Amino acid sequence: MFKRAFIIGTGLIGGSLAIAFKKRKLVKEILGYDRSLENLNKAESLGIIDRQAELKEVNECDLVIVSVPVLSIPSVLLSVFPMLKKGAYILDVGSVKGYVVEKVENKIPPGIDYVPLHPVAGKEISGPESAEERLFEGRTVVITPIRNERWKKIEELIEAIGAVPIYMDYKLHDELFAISSHIPHILSFANVNLLREMNVNNVRFLIGTGFKDFTRIAKSNEEIWADIVIANKHYVLKAMERLFKGWSKIKKAISCSDRAKLTGLWREARLFREKLDG
Repeated sequence: MFKRAFIIGTGLIGGSLAIAFKKRKLVKEILGYDRSLENLNKAESLGIIDRQAELKEVNECDLVIVSVPVLSIPSVLLSVFPMLKKGAYILDVGSVKGYVVEKVENKIPPGIDYVPLHPVAGKEISGPESAEERLFEGRTVVITPIRNERWKKIEELIEAIGAVPIYMDYKLHDELFAISSHIPHILSFANVNLLREMNVNNVRFLIGTGFKDFTRIAKSNEEIWADIVIANKHYVLKAMERLFKGWSKIKKAISCSDRAKLTGLWREARLFREKLDG
């Protein structure tokens, strides 16, 4: 589908896309660039990329993927835009879209297609060694903001790696993911710190699967997640306020020993959660 792709950021997402493209023969050659020389060397030694490249070599590529921490995406895009050849596609795969789109949408050169994506896939571990070919199979890839007919080729690329493309307004995307992804990470980090502050000896032998399941994502990279919640702070703070209101209802019901109130609130949650599995 593409002659040459350029991956900027060869960690979990960028690396997994590169592997998926190579295994399915969707791209003939994949070049890589990363501010971390260690990651770049690993990506090359693992065969994730065909070779390391200088950033200026994006002018030789018809597909460019920016997979760097969210707060860095706008500056990377703006530095790369002038180097791109006419007809090239450039994608960013950040999990916050408004922060990026609003900074670059009026600065896209003519003849260049900038396609903001969010692959709804990932793991709590990062780096090129965590990349895997099938990371995106059966997963959704959100495309924002408005459909462009030339983007049909990107839809086909997404489908070719086993994922499902959907279009969504970037504001709705950021509000939804503040609740479904960003708040769970914040709560998970906070819960682990709450346990850490107890300073109980051999606590790892005393915790059950509930804590381990809930806090698995607290093993995520703190640098990446600090960027995400700051980039999406408008919707994250709104979601936190809504969470505090719900938390206050639960706190009041516990304080008053109001079992009926508690079971009612939690029944609604359980039933909705069961629907999500369906």
